[in-house]
Amino acid sequence: MRTLVDTSSLVSLARYYYPFDSTEILNEYLNSEIDSGNIIVLDKIAEEVKYVSGGMAVEAFSCLKDNNRVVSTKRPYSETAVL
Repeated sequence: MRTLVDTSSLVSLARYYYPFDSTEILNEYLNSEIDSGNIIVLDKIAEEVKYVSGGMAVEAFSCLKDNNRVVSTKRPYSETAVL
């Protein structure tokens, strides 16, 4: 199953869970799921999350800084393609 993540979810993860993640498991999990295509971050969300709550989600999760992990809304998306 593939999941589109939204800004509120990313900010909530950064606010409520990331401070207690001393081993970086959450960041590794997000990276892994994005790389496998199970979690999809659209470019519009990656841009918006920079400005919400002072960009705390971007600071917490390195995957949001990597444009190669972000799906462009300017091209059609194929459900069968591996991202």
